[in-house]
Amino acid sequence: HTRYWRDWSSDVCSSDLVGGLLDKVADLDEQRRSMFANVAPLVPEAALTAIERALGGAAPDEAARNCATYVGLLRSLAFDAPRFERCASMIAMIARRDAEDSSNRTVKVFVSLFHLRYSGTHASIEERLPVIKTLLLSDDPNQRSLGLAALWGSLEALHFIALYDSEFGARLRDHGYWPSTEAEERHWFQAVLNLVEELACSEKACAPGVRSALAGQFRGIWTRGVILADLERVS
Repeated sequence: HTRYWRDWSSDVCSSDLVGGLLDKVADLDEQRRSMFANVAPLVPEAALTAIERALGGAAPDEAARNCATYVGLLRSLAFDAPRFERCASMIAMIARRDAEDSSNRTVKVFVSLFHLRYSGTHASIEERLPVIKTLLLSDDPNQRSLGLAALWGSLEALHFIALYDSEFGARLRDHGYWPSTEAEERHWFQAVLNLVEELACSEKACAPGVRSALAGQFRGIWTRGVILADLERVS
């Protein structure tokens, strides 16, 4: 009976999200937004596609404002590594206008996805860094600001707080990737430092900001003591 209900309810929810009651997610009223959030754990792929469809419409700025309410949902959908890039990119689209406001909720949610701990995602550092790099190499200053904020987050080594609920319907969740050995921590910071070195020593517009990010987080990484030689070399 449980399997029958799950399969039936998934079919119903999917039909609602494509041409049905919840199809145009950027234009839903409060009640239907709540319905959308409630069915998303049942059909995560359909929910993600519905938000993508809304943000890719003819009025992206208006859609970004209207879809800001789904930022928490997108963070939950980013839990699974295969969906991470799509979710992070959509949160970045929504956060772009407020990229320089570190206290903005959407910006804070975006940056949290790139923390070593309590990130809410099991995406590897290799799957996260391309999102940061794309933003840092953008011609849009707002996109670069968002990329720098994410880079600062990925270089954080000491201060981690669980700011967001890890629950997602009936799906079992934890707080995301969590390094269990010193070798895993070393791998994380070496990967980030490789990107820092590539961009900080370039002539790209983001280079000064990248250098500042490393300088700002240097003490914490040095205190961890896992990549001392790498820090010396890059510095």
